[in-house]
Amino acid sequence: MKALFLAPLFWASLFSSELSSDISNKIPETFLNTPIHIAKQKIFNMFDSSILQTPKLEIIINQKAKINGKWYQHGQKVSKYHIIAIEQNAVILKNAQQTLKLTTRAHHKKTK
Repeated sequence: MKALFLAPLFWASLFSSELSSDISNKIPETFLNTPIHIAKQKIFNMFDSSILQTPKLEIIINQKAKINGKWYQHGQKVSKYHIIAIEQNAVILKNAQQTLKLTTRAHHKKTK
């Protein structure tokens, strides 16, 4: 059974040097030596926690909102959203794709 799996690998390793030389002869040298440039804005930083974190409203005081531990006001940018409105118990965020409404949690005491 092992021979069935090893045989194709053996044959592929024998002919791989021939195949790679044939392929490199067919690709123009200018294509191989031309660097590819990616704009810095297009590169996603996977270590940036603000990109992955969903906005969480903590508190609203005097038309200022504390979102994810930082204070913001109307018109400022939060992650990939812009604050378009700050209401009494909610903040409305908008970007090109969607609109989010963040609300404060209402803590009600239960009475007996």
